[in-house]
Amino acid sequence: MAVAKRTGPDFLFLANAHSQKFNDLENGPPEANVSFINSSNQDWVSVTGECVTSDNSDPRIKEVWSKGTKAWFGDLGDGVHTGGPEDPRMKLIEIRAKRKLQQSIRRTVR
Repeated sequence: MAVAKRTGPDFLFLANAHSQKFNDLENGPPEANVSFINSSNQDWVSVTGECVTSDNSDPRIKEVWSKGTKAWFGDLGDGVHTGGPEDPRMKLIEIRAKRKLQQSIRRTVR
């Protein structure tokens, strides 16, 4: 899953409605952690937050949809599951940041 949009400390992801992710969020604590690392210098950030899901009618889907999203979802050829922003498989997972940890390593070359 790739970040579709970042606003301040919060993240928005497009995900397949049939994914196990949604079952996990419905049946467990609605929290998630996302972590990113800069492999060139080993700086990293880890964000934990509350997850909020939306259905396919959320207008933000059209804002974050891209041709890459269409390729990822694929067109099933039934005229409904097209991979477009109206595809009923598309739902959003929003992570509203509660905690953030980060480490920045500064090296000096001698």
